[in-house]
Amino acid sequence: MNEADLALKDKLEGFFLSDKVNILDMRRIGHGIVDGFYEGYDLVGIKKEIERGDIGKCARNGEINELFCAAFYQLMLLLEPDPGNIIRYLDFISKASLEIKIKYNLWSGCRGLMFLLPTTYSNESYKRYLDVYLELVDEYKHMLQIDDHPIPYGERNKNFVIFITSQFTDFAHGPTKSCFFRAKAIKKIDGKEVMIINTNDLLSSSAEIPLFWKNEHNSNSQLDEMDYITDEEVRLPFFQVQAGSSLDVNSMTVILETIKEMKPEYIVNIGGFNITASIANDMVSVLLVGMAPGQLQYDGTDYFTYSLGNLDEAIAYARYLGAKEDSLIPSVFTSDFKLQREHHTRQELGISENMTVACVVGSRLDVEIDEEFIDFICELEDIYILFIGRFSKYEYICEKNERFKEISKNTGFVSDTLSYLDLCDIYINPRRLGGGTSSVEAMSKRVVPVSMNFGDVAYNIGDEFILDDYDGMAERIGTLRDDKDYYNEMSEKAEKRAQYLCDTEHRFIETVHELERRIEMTE
Repeated sequence: MNEADLALKDKLEGFFLSDKVNILDMRRIGHGIVDGFYEGYDLVGIKKEIERGDIGKCARNGEINELFCAAFYQLMLLLEPDPGNIIRYLDFISKASLEIKIKYNLWSGCRGLMFLLPTTYSNESYKRYLDVYLELVDEYKHMLQIDDHPIPYGERNKNFVIFITSQFTDFAHGPTKSCFFRAKAIKKIDGKEVMIINTNDLLSSSAEIPLFWKNEHNSNSQLDEMDYITDEEVRLPFFQVQAGSSLDVNSMTVILETIKEMKPEYIVNIGGFNITASIANDMVSVLLVGMAPGQLQYDGTDYFTYSLGNLDEAIAYARYLGAKEDSLIPSVFTSDFKLQREHHTRQELGISENMTVACVVGSRLDVEIDEEFIDFICELEDIYILFIGRFSKYEYICEKNERFKEISKNTGFVSDTLSYLDLCDIYINPRRLGGGTSSVEAMSKRVVPVSMNFGDVAYNIGDEFILDDYDGMAERIGTLRDDKDYYNEMSEKAEKRAQYLCDTEHRFIETVHELERRIEMTE
């Protein structure tokens, strides 16, 4: 290790030795590691040195405060994000004697890190992640002491469905749109009454916990007093737990007692891994609608949707996770867009009308844009790159890489993504798990996607737009740039694919009708 590595090692160890910990300073370094600001450091070497030292020995032997043990195992994961390290962190969470809300907080941090750092994902790490979640569900059940006996099918209201989500903000937010428009489909097409409950506990607050990385989900407090959510066509009953009361015993009890009283036919859980929905599954069947079409998501409830093509592989993996084969419901994952209200021109951004413009869209670009992707786009010829979304690392990269600066521009956060996609020709997807909604938005504007076979985008765009690696992507981009007839052909295919993936009403109702058929057969 060089001097910079040793200085960072000493700084990290200092947090465990200090009488008064600066949590903001811990987070600054931890988030910097995740966001790639320490790419030139020997992070794995630093990790090994800390592990071998006194701090590592004390943490493994349980000789330091459990909260500092949590910080230690999380730090080891950030420095070397692989399945083994996240499993060790999850093992610690499972065995810790911490208050349950803190344990949930630590577990939910793993949820965020597995999404941001796909190198942590494996069948084994996801299984351990699921097992710890189910342990938390059991702890909450024991603590609540609620009567959660099954509601007989004959007593359920076949004209009433409840949606439960962990986050509901506004229609610019993907999971919020997915929740509302799926609920709307049941109301509009099947004529059933639908209620939406936001438990507001995706990533709970943890200001007092000394961790190196923690994200807190956005919460819209204006919805706390709202009794209904509406658009131009439907008005749906709505209840939101206040952010400070999420995972509170009283709040959870109120929701569960409401479910017992209202006796819905079933519950739809948007996103999954919702403690309240998992407990409610003992009373009525819950359908998990995952928000990651490129992955199989299962959280132990009765039913879950699955969007990938190879059903045999899905069934085998579901069995490995402990799910029954008939719990899996094949489904088309659809997207819904916020109405476009803005219009922009290339001129206002200083981009030539004659240039082929490729966009990279996302809300986590600091993590998703790594050195390999930067090298890839810098080798493209006669392509201008428009980054759309929060990208605080953009100027830092420009200072280090003149070529990157010359061929790109960053819009920063935009409230109307569709209006900027109007300026683009090609959608380039870095190697990441997320990005699914933006790829469909791009295709709806006849923007041609180019991606490797990885993550949500690969599912959404389909085989015709998938390449093996960045070399294949570069070759495809060059063809799209030079062959206008080929570009127009692929652009038309992209638009048709988007139309199929935006038909939430019919695609989701197909899923719901299959769910209803299976519930009726088992009762």
